[in-house]
Amino acid sequence: MAEESDKTHRLLFGFASMVEQLIRRCLPGPWIERFDFSTLAPRSERQLTDQGEVRRDSDLFWRLLYRPEEGEPYWVHLNLEHSSTRSRWAALNLTTYQVMDWQKQARSGKVKRGEQLYPTISMMVYTGDGRMKAKSLREIVRQMEPAPPGTDLGDFVLLDVQRQTVAEVTTTFDAFLKLHQLKSFEEVADVVQHLGPLVSDDEKLAQAFLGLVNDEILRRMARKGEKTVRLNSLEDTTMLAQRIDRIRDGYIKQGKLEGEREEAARLFLKLFAVKNGTSVPSDVRKRAGSAKLKQLETWAERLLTVERAEDVFQDG
Repeated sequence: MAEESDKTHRLLFGFASMVEQLIRRCLPGPWIERFDFSTLAPRSERQLTDQGEVRRDSDLFWRLLYRPEEGEPYWVHLNLEHSSTRSRWAALNLTTYQVMDWQKQARSGKVKRGEQLYPTISMMVYTGDGRMKAKSLREIVRQMEPAPPGTDLGDFVLLDVQRQTVAEVTTTFDAFLKLHQLKSFEEVADVVQHLGPLVSDDEKLAQAFLGLVNDEILRRMARKGEKTVRLNSLEDTTMLAQRIDRIRDGYIKQGKLEGEREEAARLFLKLFAVKNGTSVPSDVRKRAGSAKLKQLETWAERLLTVERAEDVFQDG
C-alpha cells in the first residue's frame, strides 16, 4: 500500500504546476516573488546518482532560478520526498541528501573559483496516519552547552600550520605538523634543534619524529639517483643540526658540479653540430645527457682533431 502511495505522489509531483503549488503553500514569504517559476524543471536523477548511492523511488528533484534584488540570478535545487510512515530521523535523511547534492556539485568541475554551491531546499509530504512533527537536525542531535566551534552543521575548526613559525611551536602535535611544511635543509636543521627536546622524553614519539625527518623530509630533498641520507638519533640536537648543515653543503657543492656538467654538455653538442654540419642525432644527445663532466671535456677536445663528428666516441 505504501509503495502504491509513493508512486501516486511521485506521479503527482512530476508536474511543474503541482510543484509550484507545493512551493507556494509551504514556503510563504518575500522570496516567493523572486522565484522564477517559468524556469521550474526536473533535474536528471542520473546527475544525483553516484557509485554506491541508493535513492528511493519517492525522491523527486527539481530546480528553478532565484532572482535576488541585487546581483545575478542563480539556481535553487529542490529535493521533494513523500512518506506514508513517520520517521524520527527525517531531518537527518534530508540533510544527507542535501550534502550529497552539494558534493555532486563540487565534483562536477562546473563551480568556478570564487563561486558558491547552489542552495538546496528539502521538502517532505507526509500522508500517513497520525501527526508527524517536523523536528530539525538541532532537535534530534544533542547540543553542547556551551557549544565549541565545529559542532554546528557545516562548521569546522581550521588549524593553518603554514601561518605558524618554528618559534611559535610549543607542543609535539604542532611539531609533527610543522615537519611537512619544510622545504630546505636550513629549515630542517632549525626545526630539529628547536623541536627535538619536545619529543626526547618519549622514546616512541622521538622515533616517530626521527622517522618523519628521514622518510618525509630528507628523502624528498634527496637528488634523483642519489642515496637518501638518514639520521640515526635525536639525542644531540646540536650535532644533528650540524650534520644536516654538512648534508646541505654537500648538496650545494653537487649542485654546482651538476651545473658545470650541464654547461659542458651544451658546449659539446654545439661543437658536434658544427662539426657534423647537420642537427645532432638523438642518440648523441642521450649520451651527452648521461655523461660525466670529465668525459664531456674529453669528447669536446677530440672534436677539434677528428675528421668526422661520430669518431669522437671511439675508445669511449
